[in-house]
Amino acid sequence: MNKVRFFALITFSDTNLLIDYLSLISKKIGKYDFFSQNIKYPCDLSGNYSSNSNFKIKVISFNKLYLIEKSKFFSKKAEEVKEKMSITGHVNFNMSYGYLNKHQVVTLHRTPSPDRIYISKELHAQVQLVFANGRMSLLDTDNKEFSIIDVKKYFEDLHSLYREEISK
Repeated sequence: MNKVRFFALITFSDTNLLIDYLSLISKKIGKYDFFSQNIKYPCDLSGNYSSNSNFKIKVISFNKLYLIEKSKFFSKKAEEVKEKMSITGHVNFNMSYGYLNKHQVVTLHRTPSPDRIYISKELHAQVQLVFANGRMSLLDTDNKEFSIIDVKKYFEDLHSLYREEISK
């Protein structure tokens, strides 16, 4: 069985609202058990570098392994979170989501792109990081969040936890 660990990477500016984001994610998607510290993000939500950016990143992973076939369900729930946050006026919020497996970190998307792999009508996958030689390496991607050292370190640590879980 090909089991994965789903994750959400949240970009935000208001630390006080982070509790709302995490609460909603927990209600819609499930409990999380492995999370990063708040990581400084030197960009705006469009990914443009800004020396005075007040954005941060928080990465969370959900506390059980899922079959890869659950990706469509996970993607639907993650999109519901994003929609709810935008409807309630949380404009300084963005969320990428996907899964980690033995070899890579993959983000899931609803829209096609030349660098995304077709999964189904409204689900496309994009490899962000690959695990090789004991560390995560960045692929050439537009998602600047994955190039941040602390984000890559988070995924290296999550990968170690994942490897322990699948070996049980």
